[in-house]
Amino acid sequence: MLEPQIAINALIDQYDPGKGNNIGTLVNIAKANGWTSASPFDDLNEIEDIELAQPVTTQKYKLLNRDGILALPPLEWRVKGVLPTRGIAAIYGPSGSGKSFLAIDVATAICLGTDWFGKKCKPTSVIYLGLEGSAGIQNRVKAWEVGRNKQLPPNFSAVLADFDLTDPADVQAIIDQTPKASVLIIDTLNRATPGRDENSSSDMGLTLARAKWLEQAIEGLVVLIHHTGKDQAKGLRGHSSLYAALDSAIAVTKTGTTKAWSQAKAKDGPDEEKFYFRLQSHVIGKDEDGANETSCTVEPEPSALQPQRPPTPKGSQQKPAYEALKTLVDRSPKRGRGGALFHTCCVNLDSAVKAITETLGTVDQGKRSNRAKTLIDSFVSAEFLIAGLDESGNAWYWLPE
Repeated sequence: MLEPQIAINALIDQYDPGKGNNIGTLVNIAKANGWTSASPFDDLNEIEDIELAQPVTTQKYKLLNRDGILALPPLEWRVKGVLPTRGIAAIYGPSGSGKSFLAIDVATAICLGTDWFGKKCKPTSVIYLGLEGSAGIQNRVKAWEVGRNKQLPPNFSAVLADFDLTDPADVQAIIDQTPKASVLIIDTLNRATPGRDENSSSDMGLTLARAKWLEQAIEGLVVLIHHTGKDQAKGLRGHSSLYAALDSAIAVTKTGTTKAWSQAKAKDGPDEEKFYFRLQSHVIGKDEDGANETSCTVEPEPSALQPQRPPTPKGSQQKPAYEALKTLVDRSPKRGRGGALFHTCCVNLDSAVKAITETLGTVDQGKRSNRAKTLIDSFVSAEFLIAGLDESGNAWYWLPE
C-alpha cells in the first residue's frame, strides 16, 4: 500500500490525455491503498457517539426562580418616581402648555443633580435635540440663567440640526456623540419623523424601534416631546402603540393661565400625581429696536411644593397607638410576609399588640390586649394599616405605600 502522496504522484505521472481518468480510476487507486466502501447497513453507532460527544450549546434563555427574580437589580430612577434611568419616556401636552420649558427645566435639574418639584434627581449628561428652532432654545437658556442666577451646566448640550429618528444614519450619528447613561431629549417627535404618519401602526412601529435602538445604544433614557390631539383627554396624539411602549409619561395641561404636569404613566410608580407651575417671564436682552426681549422659566406653585399627605389617626388613644405601631413596622427586619411586597416591612399580631399595649396606660391592665386588637382592626378598616395572612394562617401587618 502506497503512501497517499506517492499514490497521487503516480496517478499524475500515469495520466494519459487520450484515455483520461474517471471516477473508476480513483476508486481503484483508493482500494489499492486500503479504502473499503461503507455499506448502508453498517453500524452507525460510532457516528452517533461522535455527535453526542459534541459540547452542549449555551442555553438561550435562563429560567429564574423566586430567588433569581428577587436578586435582580432594582429599578433605578433618574428623577425619583418620575423618570427611570433607562427606557423611553414622553412629555406631552397641547401647544402653549409649556412642555418645552418644562423639558429644559427637568433637563437642567438632572444635569445639576438638584431636586425637581421635590423629586430627587440623579445627575448625568443631557443631550437636547431642539428641532423647532435655534432662537427658541437660545432664549430659554438665557432666561434660565437669569432666573437661576447661574450659567447653564456644562453637561447640558443642544443639537439644533435636522434629525430624522427613522433614518439609521442620523440615529447612529447621535449615538456616536451621546455619552453613555445620559438622557436624550427629542423636541418634538413630529419634527423628528418628517414624512411619517403618526397615526399609522407601521410608521409608529418604525419610530418606536429606532427610539429603542437609541435607548439601548446609549444605555440611558430617551424622552420624546409630543403633542396631544384635539381632545386633550385622549392623551398623546397618534397611534396608541406609542403610549403602550412608554416606560414613563408626563402629561402637561393648561386651563387658562393655570398649568400643571402629572405622572400619566410611571414604571412601577404611582400615576396622576399632579404639580402646578407657572411660566415666569424674564428680560433677556434688547432687540434691534431697543425693546425688551423676554423668555420664561418654570416656577413651581407653592401648593406643588407641599403635596398633601394622607391623614393619620386622631384621638387620645388612637394617635399614640398608631405612632408606636408605625415605628415598630418601620424598624422591622421582617419583609414580604402575609402577601406584602417583598421589600415591605411587616410585623406579626403579637408584636403589634405588645407595642400598642405599652401606650394604653389609662386602660385596665387586663383589658389592654383586647383594646389593642380593637385599635389594630380600626386602623385596618380606615386603611391606615394593611393586613394579610401567611401560609400558616398567621396575621401580618404593614403600612400602605
